[in-house]
Amino acid sequence: MSVELNLCPHIERLAYAVGEAPSVSAQLKAVPEDFIVEEVLGFSPCGEGEHLYIHVKAIDYNTEFLLSHIAKGLGVSKKSVVYSGLKDRYAVASQWFSVHLSGNAHVDLTPILNEHVAILEAARNLKKLRRGAHKGNRFTIRLKGMGNEEGQQDAINERIHLIQREGFPNYFGPQRFGRNENNIANAMRSVASGRSPKKRFERSITFSALRSLLFNISLSERISDGTWKDALEGDVFALSGTESFFTPDTSNDEEKEGVDTRLASGDIAVAGVLYGDGELPQSGIAAEKLLATFAPYSSIMEFLVAQRVAMSVRPYSVIPKELSYEWESGGVLKLSFFLPKGVFATSLLRELVAC
Repeated sequence: MSVELNLCPHIERLAYAVGEAPSVSAQLKAVPEDFIVEEVLGFSPCGEGEHLYIHVKAIDYNTEFLLSHIAKGLGVSKKSVVYSGLKDRYAVASQWFSVHLSGNAHVDLTPILNEHVAILEAARNLKKLRRGAHKGNRFTIRLKGMGNEEGQQDAINERIHLIQREGFPNYFGPQRFGRNENNIANAMRSVASGRSPKKRFERSITFSALRSLLFNISLSERISDGTWKDALEGDVFALSGTESFFTPDTSNDEEKEGVDTRLASGDIAVAGVLYGDGELPQSGIAAEKLLATFAPYSSIMEFLVAQRVAMSVRPYSVIPKELSYEWESGGVLKLSFFLPKGVFATSLLRELVAC
């Protein structure tokens, strides 16, 4: 147990794709406008039904606070309001909510509006919004305070080009683990007691922190030994831009060659596991490596299985779409890119600069 409790802060010890931490420091989120995230739903509400979809733009509101604000403004219970993805507080974030409101009558949304909150669009739909229903997020980020020292910009440009070609490690970012990784410490108390929190939201945080921790550790291990983008016998693979996974027959030379070609092109990625109850999707050498990496954290594994948290998989690497950059005056770097849902922009930034 002591090994597990001494993990904090584990983010600082995770391996980098290029083998070393960035030498350039930058300021992230000097103001909320430096971090703009736009949730892309990927489909349109049908225009009728008991669920009102609201596309909300908020400054300096996290998702849970915004949900409470919407419920209060519309005079409904918090259980009637649903979101697809979580967003950070210190940012300008647009995201979708659905509110269960019977009938198709016009609803006055003005009680929601204030100097920090705006409604971008609203439409009815037959079904409520589901968690994780959105396609992804589009980011516009400004990194400040880097100065103009000779060679700094060239070094960062080189890393950006590498990410454009080969992607970056799909780590769960520090937001997943709370301030000073307190979510891990709280989750470990549940592991020690063998009981999960009673409240649904707290249970979700507990399970997410533990599974994300194990995933980060396994990805860091694969980066350290140089196999995070190369197929091991028994690996599973994620199809880029989808939630589809498959296990090829790599004993077949022709199929193995096809996998290697698709890995090199970015069409697929090696996938790790979000540990839980069920059969490990990896087999052979890949499974042996995973289990050896997880061995010091057996109490976490046993807890997740006992709590019937379902086993799932997650790609080890992600190639961002539409990644562009521009150097502005004063050594400010403006980055724009699109990431699939569940992928952390801070994990991309971690490969470029020390924030």
